[in-house]
Amino acid sequence: MNKENKNYPNSKYAWYMVVMLTIAYILSFVDRYILGLLIEPIKADLGLTDTQIGLLLGFAFAIFYATMGLPLGYLADRKKRTWLVAAGIAVWSAATAASGLVKNFCFFCCYIWCCCCSSYNLYAYSCCSIDLCA
Repeated sequence: MNKENKNYPNSKYAWYMVVMLTIAYILSFVDRYILGLLIEPIKADLGLTDTQIGLLLGFAFAIFYATMGLPLGYLADRKKRTWLVAAGIAVWSAATAASGLVKNFCFFCCYIWCCCCSSYNLYAYSCCSIDLCA
């Protein structure tokens, strides 16, 4: 092993982590887009209007990414990515579990924001994958 490779994990571990991060990445996309498939049952259960659904599925995500994309990207570039990924998955899991308790529009907005907050991990996932395989 030469000096350049001493900080990298072995190949098996690196590819194992790439597979695990890919699975988390896929689940994140499924979680984000499943709302689009479940619009009618959610509207019926929570008594939401078309306007409220439109705000949740479009405006809430757009505002979050427009305002928080750069600060969270800055954080992902400067902090330890493994901790950021772990924290993001923990917040995402807690928000998804808590979504079963949602009873109105305001709490559903909070759920959407928590899922957005944890989805910044998509950037950290890809950076971790690159770091592991480089």
